Amino acid sequence: MKTIFRVLLATMALTLASSAGVITNGGFESGLAGWRPLWTREANAGSLSLDASTVCSGKYSARIEHRGEKDWSLEPTLRVPVQAGDVFELEAWLKLESRGGSVTLCVSTHDAQGKALDWSYGERSLHDTAGWQRVQTRFIVPPGVVEIQPRLIGSGPLIVWLDDFSLEKAGQVSVMPPANLPRTLVITNSVLEVSLNTSNATLTVLDRRTGQRFEQTPLSSDVILTSATAQGDEFQIKLIHAASGQEITGTIHLEKDMSEFTVELAAQGELPSALRFPYPFASHPGEYLVVPMNEGISYPVEDKSIEPFSLVAYGGHGICMAFWGATDGARGHMAIIETPDDTSIRIERNDGLLAIAPQWDAQHRQFGYTRRLRYIFFDQGGHVAMAKRYRAYAQKIGLFKTLEQKRRENSNVDL
Repeated sequence: MKTIFRVLLATMALTLASSAGVITNGGFESGLAGWRPLWTREANAGSLSLDASTVCSGKYSARIEHRGEKDWSLEPTLRVPVQAGDVFELEAWLKLESRGGSVTLCVSTHDAQGKALDWSYGERSLHDTAGWQRVQTRFIVPPGVVEIQPRLIGSGPLIVWLDDFSLEKAGQVSVMPPANLPRTLVITNSVLEVSLNTSNATLTVLDRRTGQRFEQTPLSSDVILTSATAQGDEFQIKLIHAASGQEITGTIHLEKDMSEFTVELAAQGELPSALRFPYPFASHPGEYLVVPMNEGISYPVEDKSIEPFSLVAYGGHGICMAFWGATDGARGHMAIIETPDDTSIRIERNDGLLAIAPQWDAQHRQFGYTRRLRYIFFDQGGHVAMAKRYRAYAQKIGLFKTLEQKRRENSNVDL
């Protein structure tokens, strides 16, 4: 499997650290020393104990029984100081009896003020096992993170046995763009100017018709831009998905004389955690999100009652058409997901306002096929203009069928 780590070994002279693990008593041979009590969101929903009868190695394992529907976590007491670019390997042996629950090996990341940036960074999940299974994750520490907290988390009813929990530093890589890379690259046509900030891989779009700017805001730092060029009407970029170590190539293509551009992302190998890129365009007071969920819904971006959540782009329990948008009622932008299989949208809160970003999910744990997204910018028309643009797209790819066409196949349409 070709991942960024193999590339880094060949091109960046990755320096391996000693094989000594960071975690002490990961095998529970000293009881539960060095571990925090089991935390459960629901009071008295779980228990933690030593088990001498079900072990992977040694004399003991840790047995977690969780009876609630919500989440829980188990953590060693050690929080590990880190630097951006540190490469870590986290590993555990797990045996799981699931009763509808799942378990995840991960770390939480924290900034210099102690604020948690990501509660499940580098995650690997397990839903059921017949016996002991080795679960591993390898990740790069992103910029802005100064500490990580190894964790085993889960949700739902289950019994899980944990043994041989270990964290090792595997090296250090550069997470900074090349020094000779311009801070900003620009492509233009008669309608749009699209700028790429090479320090954080965000886009800024200027609509020449109105003078309005649309600016992306990074919600995390686990996507690292390592290379970018602008030629003609395209950006060519290379990224590292730090949470999985995946190397990704991308193309951002500006359509000729149109207020549209496409983003294509390609990679080979495993994608164990979702890729959230490109970042969301920042919202502004007075705007509302346009989400084709069920018969369609709009969310005022200031609505504080909406918690962040995801909607799949390929099923009836998500969005029913593969697009989303944001508008003030006239101007705005939308995105059409041209590869909706294995894709979701994520409604996030950014500076107190709701915004939407794509979430690329794995295809059988692999990155799979090239992912493609189309952005369209409007100077008038609001959500009606979005609906008409998606209708035209549906006609182009053969999804569109009128009631008259349906009637020819099924006369019950008139009922």
